[in-house]
Amino acid sequence: MVVISTFTILPLFSVIKAYAFLALYVIPSCFSLVILFSQLPETKGREIHEIVAELRGKQQPKITVLNNEI
Repeated sequence: MVVISTFTILPLFSVIKAYAFLALYVIPSCFSLVILFSQLPETKGREIHEIVAELRGKQQPKITVLNNEI
């Protein structure tokens, strides 16, 4: 990725000026955020050892059902 952005930034900047940074940095960053949110497990209310065990594949994620009390 670094090599691609290094060799494309100057020619792209001469063509579309400051919008070259949008294409080379913002778009890949947004794509990376989508990947992170879809691949990382939920960690709210869990201990660190449970999260590490799940990431290592030793434990299946626990599914908890919350009661909707009004």
